Amino acid sequence: MDRANRDGDSPVSWIQASQLAFAFLLPAGVAHPPYAAAHPAAYAGIYVIHVCHGPCTAATPDFKGTLVLFEHPIRNAQGRLFRAELDTQYANGCFVWSNATGGPFGNDRRGFFSWALLDGAADLELVRSPDGGYGVRMQLTPKGLRGEAAAWVDPGTAGAGHAAQDQLVAERVGEPDIAACASSP
Repeated sequence: MDRANRDGDSPVSWIQASQLAFAFLLPAGVAHPPYAAAHPAAYAGIYVIHVCHGPCTAATPDFKGTLVLFEHPIRNAQGRLFRAELDTQYANGCFVWSNATGGPFGNDRRGFFSWALLDGAADLELVRSPDGGYGVRMQLTPKGLRGEAAAWVDPGTAGAGHAAQDQLVAERVGEPDIAACASSP
């Protein structure tokens, strides 16, 4: 029997505990290589986003708004990191829809989310609930981002399943700025 189990201590060895303690002592502003690799600066920025239920052109979006992707997690006024509701990662993005009734997924006019690079595309959920969400995958283009999104519902909920795919076009208009998360487009 090892020391941790024999003495009634936690099953974490003293070596693992010292490594964990070191991780907690790192300065808050230090970016760890895995985080930086999954959140490349090339994606960070303010975007005017168009969401279309069919082919997307600037003249015919069904929804228009502002999307902001940050290279690092967002901190509140007290300097603390925070998570969007039901999100497992710290918030590093926000959206604001220009339509007063909300965006393509309901009444949420603005919100925060987490994004990360996954298989060469920015992967995020603009909205998440216990039984659904609005998932987005976008890739870099010369002028911004382009991709697809879909509302999804847990198939166990009244047999719903996945919705049709929306097309998204996002034109980069500036550097990331938290003020864009509060202003109307």
